[in-house]
Amino acid sequence: MRKDNAIFFVSGLAFGVLLGYFVFQAVAQAPTAGPGPSAAQEELVQQRRLIDPQELAALEQLAADHPEDAEVRIRIGTLYFDSGQYNQAVDWLRQAIAIDGENLHARSHLALALAGLGRIDEAVSEYEAALQIDPSHPQSLLGLGRVLLYGRKDVQSGIEAWEKLLEVAPSSPEAESVREEVEALKSAHSGG
Repeated sequence: MRKDNAIFFVSGLAFGVLLGYFVFQAVAQAPTAGPGPSAAQEELVQQRRLIDPQELAALEQLAADHPEDAEVRIRIGTLYFDSGQYNQAVDWLRQAIAIDGENLHARSHLALALAGLGRIDEAVSEYEAALQIDPSHPQSLLGLGRVLLYGRKDVQSGIEAWEKLLEVAPSSPEAESVREEVEALKSAHSGG
């Protein structure tokens, strides 16, 4: 029986060493928490659209051929924005605004790109500029509320922007997208 016990002991020891090795390897290779993209940021990166080089080249040629065409610059800026290249988006959208300063689409997209770069104060300024042109512009009210809430962490001002959206465009897709969130924020913010 002693020989059986020795074999059992050695087998158990070998199994334990192997198990420990595999557990150690799994832990060593596991991602760690800390600096780096969150799950939500990773999802956004995966959703980014790749720029078709031929489409971009054609649009850039149109922009070169038509230096006073704001719309082509907005299209290029939007392509860059959709691919997560916010600096390039800002450049093209600023060109569009230099041509047509009242273009709400350009201002709203520029604000989004600035927010994507973490330039929150500039994003707020662009949304406010758009709202000076059209105080009931749903996309700008939606974006302003988001930047105030999540960029500046100014819950009250974010709620106010969204309440204005709900007031001026109650049946818009933008209003529908925040209606429940406004109520939840108001409830949480008031403590009840």
